[in-house]
Amino acid sequence: MKVDWIGPEAEVRLTWAGLMAALEAGHQRPRAEIADLFLYRGADTLLDRGAWIDGIGALVKVGTIVPGNA
Repeated sequence: MKVDWIGPEAEVRLTWAGLMAALEAGHQRPRAEIADLFLYRGADTLLDRGAWIDGIGALVKVGTIVPGNA
């Protein structure tokens, strides 16, 4: 898999106004259907969050909380 990186030459084209416009446009789109799943083992927790937006796509994010690793 090849990952394309945006280099520093693109920075001059990125503006705060453009970022705000993109955020505003994103909030005009359909709301995501979101569901969470928590799995517990003692003090440890596994969190799965799935999101689906019609016409755009789906995403699953996974995180762990393991106090013993602190």
